[in-house]
Amino acid sequence: MQQTLQADKKYKIIWVGDSGVGKTCLLTKALKNFFDQEIKSTLGFEYFNITINLKDKKILLQTWDTCGQESFECIVNIFYKRAKLAILVYSIDDRKSFDRINFWLSEIRLNANENTKLILIGNKNDLEKRREVSYEEGKSFSKVNGFDLFMESSAKEGDTPNLILNKAAKILYDSEIESLKKNQDINDNSGKKSFKLEEFNDNKSNKDYEMTSCKDCI
Repeated sequence: MQQTLQADKKYKIIWVGDSGVGKTCLLTKALKNFFDQEIKSTLGFEYFNITINLKDKKILLQTWDTCGQESFECIVNIFYKRAKLAILVYSIDDRKSFDRINFWLSEIRLNANENTKLILIGNKNDLEKRREVSYEEGKSFSKVNGFDLFMESSAKEGDTPNLILNKAAKILYDSEIESLKKNQDINDNSGKKSFKLEEFNDNKSNKDYEMTSCKDCI
């Protein structure tokens, strides 16, 4: 993973969720392989360029880390409109932050493009003894609400922050390729249907000619 502007594809993604769920910590761990438990909450937003190597492609994620505080929600709204993917984060040891995912999801559906991809992250799974939201609850919520991916993560332990960004890049790239293929198939099928229709009309015309060109009609 590198911070560079050279890339084959560029996508804008946003991280949303209540303040304190660990969005900034996850990004910091992915960018610097560093965990700071005392990191301050983001004020407003922060912007990062992150390049993901996906097979033979370089995918640039233009990443916006939002504050998640209600006093800044009016500022956050302007970033939804361009987002290709939204990562919604709650903390597994905070039931309220999970319940608030409904609010953040409604904000995205109200302000973002209807094709915006969605990832749900249950953060701080290193705090198992303090868990208030089960893995099954998070997974069920993501399935019912049409999320493209659900994961639990920890900015403190393991490498899930990098995995999240890699999966985000893959979801966006694969979706774009699939969309191009569908459009190509539609164009191809449309051409074939036009040919068959023309061929049918020609045959019908010839048949009609043969039927009317009999000796009795001369």
